[in-house]
Amino acid sequence: MRYSLVILFAFSTGLPLAAARAEPAPGESRAPRLFDAHEPLAIELEADWSALQRDRSETPTPRPAVLRYAGPSGPVTLSIQLETRGRSRLRKTVCEFPPLLLDIPKDARKGTLFRGIGELKLVTHCQRSPKYEQNVLLEYLVYRSYNALSDHSYRVRLLQVSYRDPGAKKPRWERAGFVIEDASNLTKRVGAERVAESTIDPALIDPVAAARVEMFFYMIGMTDFSLIARPDGPCCHNARALKMPGGRIVPVPFDFDQTGVVDPEYALPDPRLGIRSVTQRKFRGMCRPSGEHAAAIAELQAKRAEITALFDGLANLMQARRQRALKFIEGFYTWAADGQKVEKTLSAECRQKSA
Repeated sequence: MRYSLVILFAFSTGLPLAAARAEPAPGESRAPRLFDAHEPLAIELEADWSALQRDRSETPTPRPAVLRYAGPSGPVTLSIQLETRGRSRLRKTVCEFPPLLLDIPKDARKGTLFRGIGELKLVTHCQRSPKYEQNVLLEYLVYRSYNALSDHSYRVRLLQVSYRDPGAKKPRWERAGFVIEDASNLTKRVGAERVAESTIDPALIDPVAAARVEMFFYMIGMTDFSLIARPDGPCCHNARALKMPGGRIVPVPFDFDQTGVVDPEYALPDPRLGIRSVTQRKFRGMCRPSGEHAAAIAELQAKRAEITALFDGLANLMQARRQRALKFIEGFYTWAADGQKVEKTLSAECRQKSA
């Protein structure tokens, strides 16, 4: 394994991985669920990988698969379904190995780490080269960074995945990946409800939450988003709209692969923005009262040490990529400490509500 993670749930029980799912012990329902911990989880996925890699359809075919991991009482085996997913990363010219959607039946997940979870998005390594696995780790850290800012965020869990063909003695690949909390679980956790983006009144979008998302996007170098209705479509792009009690709309950002902090090989900014690469920041948020921008910056400054520690603490992140990502983030904090630069940038680049 090229980059072994520190695994707490390791396949070290000495029992065969194909063993039947262990019955939950009394009181196991109180045991941690998948997103209750941040330690990397080792899993094995068994499926017809040749068929899955060929399926690049917008309506992919669900295929049978088996998920295995080592539980506290022995090996756990779940019969699930897998299908390919995504947009840019679904294209074969971008990713040899596409992202996946895990569909976990209710009966299969009962009494396991995955209880209460029907679907999971799995972010995969995309290409064979180790540098693509590093992209996965960096995108995972961006999700964790926004977790530090708000509970209205998608939780993630880092995995070490062994991809095995049925009947094979050894896995085809062993790579890092991570799973993302499903939108239905997110809304239930924060006491919200999902809304159809086409019905959103921009006036109902919570300005504090929106300013937080916009400034976070500026920090990580993300320009491919919209929190307002666009000429070619409704609100929102790369953000989920949640309706909170009282009616306010809170945007929850996602899909961070094409950002400056990750800087994957396939990321290209919109040529209309006038920037050469995703590592060149451009503020794409709305024009707001200066106090709203200042509050968002203050939140990010208060979490600076915590965010930096996330990048410093992931052992499998190569030092060169760690340093490059931290240098990019530090560039934001240098900018944020200069009031004149902040005012100049925001006044020049913010978007009017009619945009």
